[in-house]
Amino acid sequence: MDYDEVASLIEEKRDVTVDFGTHDSEIVPSQKRIEETEKRLGVKLPPSYIWLLKNYGGGTVFGDDIYAISKSYSEQDMFDVASKTIADRNQGFLNDNEIAICTTDFGEQFVMDTSTKSDDGEYPVVRKMGDARKQVADNFVDFLGRYIGEQIT
Repeated sequence: MDYDEVASLIEEKRDVTVDFGTHDSEIVPSQKRIEETEKRLGVKLPPSYIWLLKNYGGGTVFGDDIYAISKSYSEQDMFDVASKTIADRNQGFLNDNEIAICTTDFGEQFVMDTSTKSDDGEYPVVRKMGDARKQVADNFVDFLGRYIGEQIT
C-alpha cells in the first residue's frame, strides 16, 4: 500500500478501529525528538514510519498501541518506541536489529528488522510470537495499511 491508500484507510476507520492524532496535534514529535530517538536506537527510522509520526503522531489500531515518540524521553514510557525497544532488548525479547512497533493483546509483537534495509530506507516488518518469526510486510506503511485493513495472517 502507498501513503495515500493508507491515509484514506485511516480516515475511513478513524474512531472505529483507528485512534490516531492529526498533523497539528500535540503528540506529533519535533524533528529534534525524532533525531534523539534515532540516536538512542542507533539507526535511522524509515521514511514511512516518520510519515506516520509527522502526520498522525501515533495512536492505536484495534486498541493496540503503535509505538511513537513521546514529547520527552523516559525509560519508563512503554508507549515510546525507543523506551519500549530498549527495554525489550535488555530483557532479551528483541534482538539488537529489531525495533518494536506494536504488541497485541494476543502476545504478538511486530518489529522492524533493521538488518535488512531497502534502497529507499525501509525495513521489513516481522511478526514475532515466542520463537516464531514471519515477515508480514515489506515496509512500515504496508504493515500499517494491512493491519488496519485486517489483512495480516
